[in-house]
Amino acid sequence: MKILFSHTTALELLRTQSLSGQKIKYVCGDKVPNTSLNKEELRKVFSMIKQAYGIRLSLPIHYVVSNREKLRRSHVAHAHYFTNKDCKGLFIELLPGIGCSSPFLTALQMSSQLSNLELAYLLSEFMGLYSLPPHKSEKTLFERKPFLNKSEILQQLKNARGIKGTHRVAKATRISCENAASPMEVKLYLRATLPFAQGGFGFPTVSLNPEVLTKTIGSNPVNRIRKPDLLFPHIGNRDSEPRDKKCFSAAIEYQGEHHSTKDQQLKDALRANEFMGTDIKEYIIWKSTYDDAVYMRGIFQEIRNTVGLPKRICSKTRKQKEYDAQMALYNTLEQIDGYFTDSDKNVFENALRETL
Repeated sequence: MKILFSHTTALELLRTQSLSGQKIKYVCGDKVPNTSLNKEELRKVFSMIKQAYGIRLSLPIHYVVSNREKLRRSHVAHAHYFTNKDCKGLFIELLPGIGCSSPFLTALQMSSQLSNLELAYLLSEFMGLYSLPPHKSEKTLFERKPFLNKSEILQQLKNARGIKGTHRVAKATRISCENAASPMEVKLYLRATLPFAQGGFGFPTVSLNPEVLTKTIGSNPVNRIRKPDLLFPHIGNRDSEPRDKKCFSAAIEYQGEHHSTKDQQLKDALRANEFMGTDIKEYIIWKSTYDDAVYMRGIFQEIRNTVGLPKRICSKTRKQKEYDAQMALYNTLEQIDGYFTDSDKNVFENALRETL
């Protein structure tokens, strides 16, 4: 390999639509180059990346070398030391001679600069059905298949013993989620599942975008597959419960901007009715209600009642501590945008490019 991009540069490349749509080719750690590229070689690499992936890499770029004596750091490029010949699949080939860190290795490399929540947020994106755009100035999400799942992360953690960041990634993996279709679904999942002491609502099991078999309502009902944003399964023995105290499963549907049209609202109502036909109560969340701490506390309490979780009895002191933790978690999640670096183009960066 001529160059292997890493850290935030690898993250930008992993978020390109071109990469998400192609079959990924993994390469081993023994492909790490032992020297850095000169300015002319870097200029050619930048041009090839822009032509193939439609992205202008943010400065400084990050890459790895296997020779400590060749480590260089400037406003244009940061070289990082890396060598681990025993680990397979740590890098992705982008073009002949050009590669970047795999999603798993990118998480390891960025773990030292991220909080546990930020790292869980990043891992959830890698295990999710969406990708943020490469640069913060680009607003549109795009769909893609997950890069990996939790079981694959846990296996790679076993293989990567000795590499810096494994303990942090293992800890963040425990609270991260699979199959989220948007950043808001990740935030809702974290608020729902984290322990009460950490600002969450302690739900033991929540799945995202699972396939649920429903039937249309009308003269000629047909089976169809629906995918609720978050599904909270029923707890306990439903058949033994009296009809007037019957427990259901529950679902949360987050209504983004595209849900504001009349046509979409009609589709949403039809979906909610179909869910009720399969004993799933759907709760609708808008951004305004998501931001309302009291309302969200009430929603999650309603969901606890719906799915049959036992009533919690807490002292006033404990309740207040939990309320404070919920606000702290909400505020922390609001600060996470998924970009962990300023990738916006600016005059200074453009001036640096002219030196390459």
